[in-house]
Amino acid sequence: MGSKKEGSFAGWLQRVRKTGEHSDLTVKIQDQEFKLHMLPLVNESTYFQSINSATSNSNPDSSTTATTSSSSSSGGEASTAKLDPQDKRKHHRHHRHHHHHQQIKEVAIDELPGGGAAFSIAADFCYIIRPSFTTANVAAVRAAAEFLGMADLIDSTKKFLYSNVFLSWKSCVTFLREYQPIYSSTDEYIESRALKVVTAACTKAFLDTKHVSVPISSLAIAASASASTTWHSSPSANLKDVLIAVAQLPDRYSMQLLDQLVASDTNLNIKCRQSRSVREWIDYLLRSECKRIKPRIWIVLCLARMLLKNAPRKRPWLELSSQYWCSLLEHAAGLMAQTDDPAARASLAAVKASLQRRIGASLHELDDYIQAYSFEPETLLALVRHFMAGRRRRRRGRISSSSHAALEDEEMEDLDDNPEEEEEVDREEVDVEQGEGEIEAVASEVDGCLWGYAESGVISCETFVALERAFPPGSRGNHDMLYSAVEKMIAKNRLGGDEIHKLWSFVDCSKLSSGVYDKAMRNASYLCQPHVLECVLRRHSEELDGDHGGHHASSIDFRDVMHKVIKASLKLLEENSRRSKEIKELQKQYAGLVSSGFKVYPAGEDDGGDGGHRRGEDDSVDDSNSTGDDDNYVVIPPVPPRSEITEIKAERT
Repeated sequence: MGSKKEGSFAGWLQRVRKTGEHSDLTVKIQDQEFKLHMLPLVNESTYFQSINSATSNSNPDSSTTATTSSSSSSGGEASTAKLDPQDKRKHHRHHRHHHHHQQIKEVAIDELPGGGAAFSIAADFCYIIRPSFTTANVAAVRAAAEFLGMADLIDSTKKFLYSNVFLSWKSCVTFLREYQPIYSSTDEYIESRALKVVTAACTKAFLDTKHVSVPISSLAIAASASASTTWHSSPSANLKDVLIAVAQLPDRYSMQLLDQLVASDTNLNIKCRQSRSVREWIDYLLRSECKRIKPRIWIVLCLARMLLKNAPRKRPWLELSSQYWCSLLEHAAGLMAQTDDPAARASLAAVKASLQRRIGASLHELDDYIQAYSFEPETLLALVRHFMAGRRRRRRGRISSSSHAALEDEEMEDLDDNPEEEEEVDREEVDVEQGEGEIEAVASEVDGCLWGYAESGVISCETFVALERAFPPGSRGNHDMLYSAVEKMIAKNRLGGDEIHKLWSFVDCSKLSSGVYDKAMRNASYLCQPHVLECVLRRHSEELDGDHGGHHASSIDFRDVMHKVIKASLKLLEENSRRSKEIKELQKQYAGLVSSGFKVYPAGEDDGGDGGHRRGEDDSVDDSNSTGDDDNYVVIPPVPPRSEITEIKAERT
């Protein structure tokens, strides 16, 4: 419907549309006015048909009334007859203009979708002017056409959308990135069809991917340096392109696509059986191709939710793709620490918890060592707790083979809600032999992780202790790695005496190899522990009894044995002496505070309790007769005046 010849009817319509001459209708759209004609609008729009019908029914003789009104003046015809022909023509032109002015209607449309720009294109369509559609205005024009009831214009926008937007997934993604909702039925029409095209492309990309791999550069192939690097496409290049493009869509579209993909039967887990480079592929996809955190989060959520939905419900859960599971868990935990979006954190937390349950239950079935993955200490603790919970349930025999998976998921969710419940279970219930060495193997790998955590300083003493307590006593046949981890933890952190004692309590010197044992005997911090000293004395006592390890007592170097015993005893005495000095110093400070008038209350009671005993100010304490019983009281000093603070600090210094 382009420009027509000037002499044709279409050409005349286009001319009066541009000039506005002979207009009998004024349409107001917000602050814009359009001089139009009722006839072409009524021909295309049901909206203007209804307006025209309503106007005709309310005033059917409007033209007659106007004519009557214009010829009712006294002497009108006589005066006209007296005019010469030229003046008479001028008078009739003025009369027709006055008659036309009386019939002009005004229509105000304040809530037209698309505004004045969309209405202008719709009005042009009524005057047989070809609409100038673009991807930026086609939605607004379609919304205006739906409001005005212009079926032909709606069909024209449909053809444009299918030939320019819905043609491919790339054009749909480009369109949705820039699309601004109009808040009409047009939004649902365009968005649903565009998302359908993109979803189909994503599903096809997953199904067509035979295996995943990282692109190989020409440098690696030629093994020679060059100024520029040419990358050879990998078999999963199309999948990578689709995922990255979709991940960069606005949230309202990307989350809909995520739900649609999860609802489908697509799963990348089957493809990962054929390639052990899946972890490299995920790292390349998230770290090299995605420059922003939002697309990374979407890809992790997409892959993880698809995997969890379509994974087998019975063991082995991880099949041959533990790299895929663990890599997704790595990135989910890392992205949680990077994002500030509460909704994204909640989604990642849910996915992380589900992955931890599945991986933890099969922690002994991983393709690689646990140290190969960059799990955070808290993540590793959750995995170990799920692993030990599964061992206990199997030992108790409370789960039948038919309902094993469903009940295991349910109980693991309870464990997530109550993580402290893990420590309340009797650790002796777990039988190491029943697991056929599974627990011992996992515990050894965890000890290696603990050494790495201690070396990098990313683990707290509480988490370190919790990881050790997660395993039952006797689960390790050798404590060499555990000793190294504890030694590194103490060396890298400033810990108190109780924390050091708690850490060393997990190391059994009888399970150390000869080389590590000799090293431990030279470690004063380890040797002065009561359980270690007891073990050393008992061991040397057995040597002195005459038969140890198949050697007779006469063959034992008694001097060396006695030297070790005396050295261990001296270490214990030194530790006890140090603690005695600390106790005496505390007693001296206590006595000084009491003599200066400080209030003292029994331990465990405060001065605000209802039934607690409170010492009066008249109560006195004879520090000359103070004994160890004074340790049963807590000293609560009064607040000194501001003028005395400086003097008190100087005295303490």
